[in-house]
Amino acid sequence: AAAARFHSESRPDAALRRRAPRALLAGIAMGVALLGIEAALGDAIRAPLLRYGALAVLVAGGFATYAGLGLAFGAFDIGAMRSALRRRAPDRSLHVQEP
Repeated sequence: AAAARFHSESRPDAALRRRAPRALLAGIAMGVALLGIEAALGDAIRAPLLRYGALAVLVAGGFATYAGLGLAFGAFDIGAMRSALRRRAPDRSLHVQEP
């Protein structure tokens, strides 16, 4: 009985089944974009003085591509992310008060 309950609780919900392929598609597109950015940067990625700037361009480009396409494809919900990141008041019930 416990194994059956675990199995039914471990199945992905509808939102995950709908969004996972979209996130995968955004990830693949990000990889393609990073290959293009790397090709556009040329030797800057290997130049001692330019490599950190080139790395920053790669990171920013990858982030922008994944975030933009993830939102466009519906891979994640900006409202849900905002609510998850909202600062929550600390739970005072767990703190021991001294007499």
